[in-house]
Amino acid sequence: MKGFKLSSVFIAVFTLYANVYAGASEEDLGTVVVTPNRISVSTDAASTEVRVITADDIRKKGSTYLSDVLADIPGVSFNISGKVKYVSVRGSDPGNTLVFIDGVRVNDPSSISAAYDFGNLLAESVERIEVIGGASGAVYGSQASGGIINITTLKGTNKNTVNVNFETGSYNTTRESASFTGSWKNLSYALSTSHLYSKGYSQADIDDSLKPDDDPYSSNSLSGKVGIKLKDNMNLAYSFMFNSSDFQIDDAAETDDLDRNDTEKSFITGAVLEHSPFTFWDYSIKAGYNRIKRTDDDKSSDNEMDYTFTSWYKGQSISLQMQNNFYIGDIETITAGVEYLRDSMSQSYNDGFSNSGMDDVNAWTASGYVQNMLSIGKRLFHNAAVRFDRHKEFGSEVNWQTGLSFVVPFTDTRLKTSYSTGFKAPSLYQMYVDDAYTVRNRDLKAEESRTLEAGLEQAFLKKLIVVNGTWFYSKYKNKIEYSSDPVTWVGQYYNVGESTSRGIESSIQLNIAKNTYLKAGYLFMKTENLDTGKRLYKRPEHRASAEFNAGLLDDKANLNISFNYTGERDENEGVTLDSYWLLNVKASYDLFEWLEAYIRMENVTGNDYTENTGYTTPGFSVYGGVTGRIDFI
Repeated sequence: MKGFKLSSVFIAVFTLYANVYAGASEEDLGTVVVTPNRISVSTDAASTEVRVITADDIRKKGSTYLSDVLADIPGVSFNISGKVKYVSVRGSDPGNTLVFIDGVRVNDPSSISAAYDFGNLLAESVERIEVIGGASGAVYGSQASGGIINITTLKGTNKNTVNVNFETGSYNTTRESASFTGSWKNLSYALSTSHLYSKGYSQADIDDSLKPDDDPYSSNSLSGKVGIKLKDNMNLAYSFMFNSSDFQIDDAAETDDLDRNDTEKSFITGAVLEHSPFTFWDYSIKAGYNRIKRTDDDKSSDNEMDYTFTSWYKGQSISLQMQNNFYIGDIETITAGVEYLRDSMSQSYNDGFSNSGMDDVNAWTASGYVQNMLSIGKRLFHNAAVRFDRHKEFGSEVNWQTGLSFVVPFTDTRLKTSYSTGFKAPSLYQMYVDDAYTVRNRDLKAEESRTLEAGLEQAFLKKLIVVNGTWFYSKYKNKIEYSSDPVTWVGQYYNVGESTSRGIESSIQLNIAKNTYLKAGYLFMKTENLDTGKRLYKRPEHRASAEFNAGLLDDKANLNISFNYTGERDENEGVTLDSYWLLNVKASYDLFEWLEAYIRMENVTGNDYTENTGYTTPGFSVYGGVTGRIDFI
């Protein structure tokens, strides 16, 4: 508990100083964020670094998939295999990143590490993304041990608006979407739908002379959100998202398949009741549900032996929580809550030689947490939190965090530091799998982590230039890995030693004029498996991004140029993937006040790069389309 003692000393030292120079106005406070502390606070008050991507950022880039949007954050890297895209934040495992959509946990309970697959999530219905790295177990519990990605979809607006989009381009791709947003009396609403089809290209990296077949992809999605003002101090909101994707894949790296089809169907829904009985107390009651089903159907085809493979995986999560916020003037906010989470999964696996599966295995977690946010003179901010989690299988975990943020008078330099702990419960698959290839390990323990970070942000010339830098250090222990006997092929999941991730994440933004800016980010990161002394697989030491946006012709036109660089990384023992960079361009022009035409080019220079050995990546691609917007009463 040394962190709490040090925090108390800092508060004592800075209290008088902050009160003397308490001149920070509301306009001076940073962007409002929710993810670090479960309540709305400014980035000035957050002791951890928060990366924010808005709907306007997404519109200017025009990216189809949300994973392409996240690539702008240097601290985010990817583990890609064909259509599967797992995300790693600051070197953590994908299963250590907790993902929310409209407040609902969406990590897949049926996947091996309970990671979330971003391969099928489109960007067009997203209004905001918040990303933080490091452990947040005291705030969010299991899986928030390496990072959090909080996604918010479109919500109702004061104007009743219809947006429609049509796009076509490379790989015989077509995309159509529409959204309806607005409000009426005490009701606000948003509804969004989209369809995407692409003939695609061969996922397996094979010599063209062998004539590999294309792997087509299609996706349909529907999402919505409704808000009702029941009273002046009471609101009810409901949201949902449905997605259905069908796509062909190949058997493995460098192994073409003419007739292997996969599907993924997901449904996410949540409701929240917010009530403020008194000025000093408000509370919320939330319920969330996440369901996903994946199928893999591989029939024998002309380029294969007589072989049939079928499997399916079902996962679902149910969560209930109540959160209370108590306000002591403008100085202190105490947050306390309870939460219940139940994950379950089923699976069936038939490879023609054996038939195995799991039938409705489940685990629950009951949690309680308390958090204190202290603000002194709108200059000095301190937060502390502790959380207790009781898991059905492995027992109890207690996690805590503490952090300070200080805005220096006169220079408005923002200094911040935090220390936090986290954990990740073994996934349902890791806990319960017991078949011909894997023996169940009943002694699996939770992975544990802790993160220390410190950073600063400085604006110059009335925020014409903003620079930011964050140093971080994370340590993980009891990591869960899999090992099998090379003769019998029978293996087991087990806890191994420790690993670390440390580095510096930095950014700079130059605000030239309205809608004209240049921003860049860079990550230098060292990872190490402390048992072997080697760096962790698929974690680049260097990642960088840059974006130039220019509003032209009185903002009737817009030009966006983005650049992403990924450095060398070890794929496995003895295999190192080369570094690569990608250049994307989008140009748009308002034909009318209500109609925009655009062209988007991806991988402009046609770089040949590898994310996963034996799998292809898209080359130079061109897409064009129109977007219409109509406001009505």
